[in-house]
Amino acid sequence: MITKPTLNIHKKKADLYKTAADIFVEKAQAAIKKKEKFTVCLSGGKTPQPLYQLLATPEYSDQINWKKCHVFFGDERCVPDTHDDSNYGMIYDTLLKKVNIPKSQVYKMDGSKTPRQAAQAYTQVFQVFFGATKPFFDLAYLGMGTDGHIASMFPGTDAIRMVRKRVREVKMGKGKPWRLTLTSSMFNRSKAVVLLVAGKKKADVLKEVLEGEYNPEVLPAQVLRNAKGEVTWLLDEGAASSL
Repeated sequence: MITKPTLNIHKKKADLYKTAADIFVEKAQAAIKKKEKFTVCLSGGKTPQPLYQLLATPEYSDQINWKKCHVFFGDERCVPDTHDDSNYGMIYDTLLKKVNIPKSQVYKMDGSKTPRQAAQAYTQVFQVFFGATKPFFDLAYLGMGTDGHIASMFPGTDAIRMVRKRVREVKMGKGKPWRLTLTSSMFNRSKAVVLLVAGKKKADVLKEVLEGEYNPEVLPAQVLRNAKGEVTWLLDEGAASSL
């Protein structure tokens, strides 16, 4: 069953991030209570950084049993962890090194391998962790670019169409690093997906993603119309200004 997305519009960006952090706590506590573990997929980029900083504060981190959390990543550039463009590096510095989560429960994408090998290795991570069960996250965070991309599913890339593949390598152009991305199937099977979108420059594309003709080859974020779990768009007034 496909559910309708929820739109949550905030006057202040600080309230947007507070709502996102509240959702993290709520989903983590519920999953741990039910099955003794919580699986979450985190997003890179600038937009979610304030969320991770907030989760690292005692107000939020003390509400979470980090020893029962398992952290995955939605996409990554094929660069070293110490590189400024590393999603893992950013998330580690802003959140993971500040909370009591076992290193063995942080499943980073390995940018030191070739792109194909790295995609295969991360697929194996899911196979080991989930076993015969179809992999899903209790919660996945995503951002959206001004071209409508999510994770590293950019317009025209085949990760948009993949149903059986879980991880795909992506080449964006000459001089740009290879990327790894989870495919649409991973997000559409998640129990809950939260998208953080801020800024007026994303307003028109957001309107097309939510209300336009279905064409995910052009607007990849539209794949979430097929999501089986909850989909929540957390927006500031700028991003929501065309709705």
